[in-house]
Amino acid sequence: MGLQEQRFTLSKLKSRLKVIESQIVRSRQPIGGIKFYEHKDASENPLTAVDFDDSNWQTISPPAYWGKWNTNYTFRTKFIVPQVWDKLGQVALEFKLGYVQKGLDFCHPESLVYIDGKPFAAADRYHNIVYLPNQFCDGKEHLLALHAYSGKWGHFDSAPGFKLFMEGCSVAIIDKSVKDFLAAVRVAVESADALSEESTARGRIIEAVDKSFRVLNTCKTPGDDFYATIPASHKILKD
Repeated sequence: MGLQEQRFTLSKLKSRLKVIESQIVRSRQPIGGIKFYEHKDASENPLTAVDFDDSNWQTISPPAYWGKWNTNYTFRTKFIVPQVWDKLGQVALEFKLGYVQKGLDFCHPESLVYIDGKPFAAADRYHNIVYLPNQFCDGKEHLLALHAYSGKWGHFDSAPGFKLFMEGCSVAIIDKSVKDFLAAVRVAVESADALSEESTARGRIIEAVDKSFRVLNTCKTPGDDFYATIPASHKILKD
């Protein structure tokens, strides 16, 4: 494989990574009616108890602008996981509470996640998916609460004058086979990218990834045919 062909193929493989990434979530159910409360400071306790009365709190339905920077909040809402979903993949909660600005930290809220009044997990810019055990896949209503710090827009002392933007929260089905395949492909592509263009290993890695991609059914809008080809593509890459 020539150097020019390697450069072209590697660029092509990177673009196809985005197609695979977009198919990790097989289905999602938006969570609306999110109530939030602004705390005076960080010393106030989170308001996460199941029987707490939040009827007078402000409510937003994502996508929407909300709140301000460098402030502590409690969010409360409810979610339901259809009973059959745990048979279709890994069920998870997705959180997209604020901006994701490249090169800047603290532009997405950091939060502790509570379910039915009990501490469950944490979520931030880099960890915006929280997996749910089967006990919550019961078709019943559950209380979701987050105790969050909105951040300071990167490392700057003064926060910007505009509000945060919540893209949305949802219950989702994550396809583990796609997720695992994507992780393997990323390692391979990033390894090839780090090697010199004269490297024999670089050419072999690119060829292996390209060969595995040829098996994927991405000719049409990805669907069941796409997911059916993931195991064979992953096996080719492993081999």
